[in-house]
Amino acid sequence: MRDIAASYLEPFEFGGQHKLNGQALLNPKAIRLNKYGNLARNKLAQLKGKPDVFIGKIGDTSGVFQRKKGKKSKKAKKRQKRSPNGVHRAREKQRAPKLLIQFGDALAVKPMLGYFERANTMAQALMPGALSLAIEQALKTAK
Repeated sequence: MRDIAASYLEPFEFGGQHKLNGQALLNPKAIRLNKYGNLARNKLAQLKGKPDVFIGKIGDTSGVFQRKKGKKSKKAKKRQKRSPNGVHRAREKQRAPKLLIQFGDALAVKPMLGYFERANTMAQALMPGALSLAIEQALKTAK
């Protein structure tokens, strides 16, 4: 296995922190993930294309946010009459944006690959037969 690939896969084998490639880690909050717990490949580009989604910073949290529609007031439910001059209707209150993906530091990873366990079971199953075959070959060809 190549060194770069090994460094990315190491946390999935032994546990620990995600390996970051110099950019911030995307920490999904209110969004669907694939079966491995990651974002789909084009999900960020798909979200960028939506008109109600923006990437920015609110307070001290930076990430991908979705604007929510304002809640309808009770007055808005019944039919509105024309307002007299100088009197404005109450504006709809705008709700806080929903955090979809947060940009943050590396997260902890649960070990899930089990390469070493698999290698040990394969070695225990195949090694005795292969070793006896190799010794037999060596004895046949010995001078």
